[in-house]
Amino acid sequence: MAAIIAASAGAGGSKLTALPGLLALAPPLLRAPCRLAWAAAGALVATLALILPILLRGQFGALLRGLFGNVGLYPAASANAHNLWWLVTGGQGTRPDTTALLPGLDYRRAGFLLFALVALPTLALLWQRHEHDPTLPFVASAFLSFAFCMMTTEVHENWFYPLFAPLLVAAALDRRYRPLYAALSLTFLANLALHDPPLFALLGDGILTPARPLRLLNSAAQCAILGWWAWLLFGRVRASSAGSKGSSTLG
Repeated sequence: MAAIIAASAGAGGSKLTALPGLLALAPPLLRAPCRLAWAAAGALVATLALILPILLRGQFGALLRGLFGNVGLYPAASANAHNLWWLVTGGQGTRPDTTALLPGLDYRRAGFLLFALVALPTLALLWQRHEHDPTLPFVASAFLSFAFCMMTTEVHENWFYPLFAPLLVAAALDRRYRPLYAALSLTFLANLALHDPPLFALLGDGILTPARPLRLLNSAAQCAILGWWAWLLFGRVRASSAGSKGSSTLG
């Protein structure tokens, strides 16, 4: 599990885009110290293998600066990511994320707050249910990565793809996530295509007019996928809990 997520983190480049997904490891691993040690070792080996070219070129310092200097580096509501803030700004993603949403609350702080409101119940669910559902850590890892990209500011369009590694495992284990994987693959591809400079150069400036509403439509679709995913994640638990209570009553 840790090796898969570490690999997806490396795929994300010199950004901490996979860190939210790594939070999903905490509840199951904290209850199993030996498993934690093996997971840490696997993640370390995978990470070292991925950054070996950077180490050989003596660019480790640049990597660290890229990793930990993210917040405020691109202070925009959305750096071309089709997320909540692309919708809020009506497609004006370059609007500063220090713009006030409410008194004392700007876009950036609101984004972190929204992510925390999603992450906390997800981690609580993991703590309670991971031993009963082997798919849950993979689903939660991908879900947290997606929620982070959808709810925080300064997100680029390519920040989504670390989530596909754990989601692929979840889809293989649980068929309910296969349609979601397919839908998210399409919206992610659309997000990349609708901001691709070579594609726009090939098609000409005339493509900009239809691209603008399509970007908003795709943002709405990704917000809908986030809601669908939350329903899949938490709805099954409610159904399982109701079934367990029913069985106890009959017993």
